[in-house]
Amino acid sequence: MAEEPLNSAEDRTDPFLEAPAPPSSEELLTETGGASLVRIRRGDHTQLRWTHDSPPHFLDDLLPGLPDFLPGCEDLLLQEFGYTASDFDFTVGDAVSQLTATDMLPLLAQAYELCRQLGARGGLGVPAFEPERLYLWNQDRSWLPGLNDFRLRFYHLEDLSPDAEQFALVSGLAEWFQPILSERAKDAGSLADNLEALVAFAETVASDPSQFDSIALRLRVALEVAARTDVGLKRGNNEDAYLLLNSRLEGAGESSSLFAVADGMGGHNAGEVASSLCMELLRFYSGLWPLARSSRKRSVVPFISKHLKAINEEIYETAAASAEHAGMGTTLTGVFSTCYGDLKSGVPLVSLNNYIFHVGDSRAFALNGAELRPLTRDHSYVQQLIDSGALTEDEAYEHPRRNVISQGIGIEPEVKPDVACFGLPLDAYTVICSDGLTDLVRKPRLIELAGEAESADSLADALVREALVEGGKDNVTLIVLAPRVTFEK
Repeated sequence: MAEEPLNSAEDRTDPFLEAPAPPSSEELLTETGGASLVRIRRGDHTQLRWTHDSPPHFLDDLLPGLPDFLPGCEDLLLQEFGYTASDFDFTVGDAVSQLTATDMLPLLAQAYELCRQLGARGGLGVPAFEPERLYLWNQDRSWLPGLNDFRLRFYHLEDLSPDAEQFALVSGLAEWFQPILSERAKDAGSLADNLEALVAFAETVASDPSQFDSIALRLRVALEVAARTDVGLKRGNNEDAYLLLNSRLEGAGESSSLFAVADGMGGHNAGEVASSLCMELLRFYSGLWPLARSSRKRSVVPFISKHLKAINEEIYETAAASAEHAGMGTTLTGVFSTCYGDLKSGVPLVSLNNYIFHVGDSRAFALNGAELRPLTRDHSYVQQLIDSGALTEDEAYEHPRRNVISQGIGIEPEVKPDVACFGLPLDAYTVICSDGLTDLVRKPRLIELAGEAESADSLADALVREALVEGGKDNVTLIVLAPRVTFEK
C-alpha cells in the first residue's frame, strides 16, 4: 500500500503501486473443529480462505505442494496454516437439477485424479462423499445450460484421513449419481438406454473405483445423424445449406466429424451463393482443425475461431467485388467432433472431444422430452433486448425486428464468432437448425416432439413437418444428432 505522506509538503506515494484494494467483506461458510472456510469479497472479485488452528501432523507435508495439484488452489498463507482458493458456484448437492448425464464421466474423472494425487503425496483419502462438502465451479461463463463445464472443487483438508480408502470419494460420487440417472431414465423415451448404460457404468465404478481408468474405456458412444432441408411454403428458392463431413487420419486412428448449417441472405440468389460458399470454405478449413489437437484440447478453440474469421473475410471480399452479390451474407452454426475410431459405429466416450461454433441466429440446442438446453445464443437485435431484460422470449416471437441479426458471416469485414468446448449431450438429441424452424415452432412443442421421437430420422422428419404446419414461411434446414451409449460389462 502507499505510505502516508511525511508532511503536507512532501508526498512520497509510489505512483507505480496499484491502488489499494476496495474494502473487503468476509463470510464464514463452514467451521469444523479448528478449520474454517471463509469467502472473501473485494469489489467484484471473490476468493476462499481455508485455515486450521491445530492441523494434524499429516497435513504439514501435504500443504506445501497444494498449489500443484488441488483444483482451484491459488496460494498458501504466510501468517496462518492454510491456503486461498478460487470461489465456487454451488455445492454438488445444490447442483442436482443442473447436472446432466453428460457431466457424470468428467466429474468422476476429476474425483479420481484428486484421490490419486492425495494418495501419492500423503497416503491420504476422503473417508466419504458428502454432496454438501464437495463443490462445483462452472468453467464456461456464458451461462448457456448446454455448455456447462463443471469443475470439481475440494476445500476441506480437515476431512482427509490416512486411514480412509484412497478412492472412497470416487465410489461415493458414483453411487450418488445412480438413483438420479435411474429416475431420469423413466421419462427419457428412446434415450432411456443411454441412461441405463451410464447407471451400469456408475455401479461398476462404485464397486471398484481404483480401476476407474480401465472401466471408463468400456463406456462407448455412437452417433446417429439425420439432416433435412426444405424450401418451405412461401419461398421460391432455398438459401439454406448444410454440411456433413467425416474424415479419418490414416495410421493415427483419429477421426473427425463436422455438422453445420448456414442460412444465407441477400437479394437475387446472393443468399444461396453465400451459404454455399460458406460450406465449401468450411469444408476446406475444417480439414486443418484436427492438427490443433496435438497440443491442449482448448487450443482447438482459437484455431476454429481464426478460420471462421478467414471465411468471413473471403465472403465479404467476394460480395464487395460483385454488384450482383453486394450485401450477401450467411449465418453459420455447427459442431465439430474428434475421437479415436469411427463415431458412427462407436468410440470410447473418453476419446470424444466436441466444439460448438456459431455466428448469427441459426441455433444449436440439446433437446429431449423434458427440456431444451441452448448451446448457442443468437447474435440478433431481439436477443440483445432479451439479455437486457427489456423483452421476454415469448415477446421476441412477435417483435417486428426479430430477424435483424447483429453479426453474420460476410456482412462486415470482421466477425467475432462464438466457439467453445462442450460435452456431447447423452440424454438428449443435439439439433442444429436455421431459424425457419425456431421462428415457427416454439420451445414447448419442440420438447413434445422430442419426447415422441424414436430416432434421429423420426425427430428430423417431425420437426420439418411441424414447421410446414405452422406456415412454412421460410426455408427450414436442420441436423439431428442422436447419441447411443453402451457399456461393456
